[in-house]
Amino acid sequence: EILFGAEIERLSQAELDSIFSDVPSCSIERGRLTDQSLGLVELLVLTELAKSKSDARRQIGQGSIWLNNRRVSDPERLVTAEDLVTGDSLVLRSGKKRYALARFVG
Repeated sequence: EILFGAEIERLSQAELDSIFSDVPSCSIERGRLTDQSLGLVELLVLTELAKSKSDARRQIGQGSIWLNNRRVSDPERLVTAEDLVTGDSLVLRSGKKRYALARFVG
């Protein structure tokens, strides 16, 4: 259900890790969330869901980017601590089948 758009917010870290065990992931310094310097466009490049920032903007404009199973339409959107699902992770999706897990450490 989670892979097809169900709510992610109620998952524990163990459940999230289990569901997305085969999904590419990356670790990012947690401070990037608190100083509001991490944009969604950059995050898509860091997680390799986009090849470049222009590719990320194009995907967002086409409506094919989802953050925690919610469609994102603003290419200027910043990623903040409020976006974290389990306290240290969030889930990105490009299109119907490409997922990435971003973990914030430190």
